[in-house]
Amino acid sequence: MRLDRNKLENAHKKMYRRLPNSRKNSRNGSNSFKLFSAIFLILVIGLFFIGFSTIINSENNTMKLFSFLKQADKTNNENVNEEKEIFLDFGQETRITKVLKVNDEYLVVGDVLTNEKEKYQIFLAKLDKDGNIISKTFFGNDGDEFAYDVIKESDGYIVVGVSSSKSFGVRGRYDALLIKYNEQGKILWYKVYGGPDWDRAYKVLKTENGYVIVGDNYAKGGDVSQNFGEHDYWIVSLSRDGKILWDRSFGGIRWDRAYSGGYVEAQKLILSVGSSNSFTDGNRYDGYVVAYDTKGNLVWKSTLTNSYTLWPLDLVVTNNSIYVAGYVYEKLSSDSAGNNSQNALGVEKGFIAKLSESGQVVYLKTFGENARIHSIAVDSSTIDNKDESKTIMFVGYKTDKDVKIPWYGSFIFRTDMEKPTIIEKYLDTEYGMLFNILKSEDGVVISGSSMKEGKIVGLLRIMPNI
Repeated sequence: MRLDRNKLENAHKKMYRRLPNSRKNSRNGSNSFKLFSAIFLILVIGLFFIGFSTIINSENNTMKLFSFLKQADKTNNENVNEEKEIFLDFGQETRITKVLKVNDEYLVVGDVLTNEKEKYQIFLAKLDKDGNIISKTFFGNDGDEFAYDVIKESDGYIVVGVSSSKSFGVRGRYDALLIKYNEQGKILWYKVYGGPDWDRAYKVLKTENGYVIVGDNYAKGGDVSQNFGEHDYWIVSLSRDGKILWDRSFGGIRWDRAYSGGYVEAQKLILSVGSSNSFTDGNRYDGYVVAYDTKGNLVWKSTLTNSYTLWPLDLVVTNNSIYVAGYVYEKLSSDSAGNNSQNALGVEKGFIAKLSESGQVVYLKTFGENARIHSIAVDSSTIDNKDESKTIMFVGYKTDKDVKIPWYGSFIFRTDMEKPTIIEKYLDTEYGMLFNILKSEDGVVISGSSMKEGKIVGLLRIMPNI
């Protein structure tokens, strides 16, 4: 489209006539603009501070929320990872031999010497999750009583040990002892079992027929129907109310002593484990695992042997394996150096062995010089399909310059490994021993005795893991 120049010029003239004093109007406009700008700037600054304050408050709230969540997470982690030590002091000496976890409480058994004028007594105590004593019961009389094992029943607890109190009906030096407690820790009944001499029980098992106690006897007579020499394994089947169903002895002409056992529920096999020198030259002790059916028939026996002496002290049954632990004596060469308390028997070492369900020895590994293993537990969370990658946790003690120090750790071995993977740990105390380890879904409990303020006290250490 073509522009009309005359119309364009006339339009320019009209525009300038409407603004006759352009300089004055410019000053007035400038003042108005400055005022408007100032107001606008104030509004912007105000809005900025309001917005900034909102952001700061929002950030503070966010930081507070983050801090709260972080603290909550920290609290949860502390609860999960919390480690605590609980000491029981019931007199001059207190030792814990076995612990069960029942819901959120701990059921603890052991022995106590209240003062030098008294005898050793058995105690059973219930503790809450923080270690506060809910209840405790003592059992003893004119002789010494010691507790070694406890199992949970639907209506209470069964404790096994030994007694020398004649007032309880003990016939020899010691008799095996069984005590039934109710849920509140009240003693319902007790029974002693034995012959004319030395009879002991260290383990109690629950079977389809009732209970089985495992220990040793020294002479035939009374409740002991068999004895082949001196000490023999003694396996006694009992009804639910403590009546003897049958008893069996295993051994030879020398010393044969059982310290632990287990029950293979699928095969209904009763296992006992201990040491014997009856089938060697009389100097070397071998370990024997002996299996009976629930009627007392011998099914199989398996030998654990080392260079000189082997003493099994604990046995654990899993779905398709049997684990045994204890200690050995191994001879060292004459030029061996180090802090080894070698005596005529050799150097003490811990051992862990694995057997099949039929008693075939899969492996036997020794470790930890100057050490004894008292108890083991299998970490079921580490089981693989072939049952080869289980972590075995252990407790016991090590000797350092003739002083016993609480010792614990973990053991892993597979057939494709040259040697086991061992983690060893110690408790910081001037003296002590660990007698039991408990693995539950929410952690590990190790227990035994420790030195505190010049006295031997019972110790529980609760940990998320080893």
